[in-house]
Amino acid sequence: MYKIRTEVEWDYAHRLIATDGEFYSKNHCGSNHGHRGKAVITLCSIGVDKFGFVIDFGIIRKIIKNWIDNNWDHSTLVNPKDYDLIEFLTNQGDRHFIMPDGYTTSAESMAKFLYLKIRELIEFDHGASLKEVTVYETPTSSATYSE
Repeated sequence: MYKIRTEVEWDYAHRLIATDGEFYSKNHCGSNHGHRGKAVITLCSIGVDKFGFVIDFGIIRKIIKNWIDNNWDHSTLVNPKDYDLIEFLTNQGDRHFIMPDGYTTSAESMAKFLYLKIRELIEFDHGASLKEVTVYETPTSSATYSE
């Protein structure tokens, strides 16, 4: 069994509110604030292609980095129930990404969303599959999603 990893970094802002719209008020995370995010993408495979790759790192990084750059990088990630923030960002013309219904802007939600997005974007060959996605909100705090 082969296991490979690649990493992608980006900058983003968010604030934490619940899926029902309740604000997280226990600390500063309920206020809009920024992070240097990092995703660690792990793939597994029982085989390799004729060049000896599970998947070319350059190809997978380009696909994932392109999606993140176009959607999350230097953007405010917004809970779909955060109506006031959505209205403010829209009126200001600020770059933002509204998470789908049922998602928040937590590292856990971001890891699950990115996992499913990668499965949608990348066609895997020769027994390769996406194993897990870990999203780092800070250098010491992360969340991992796998199926």
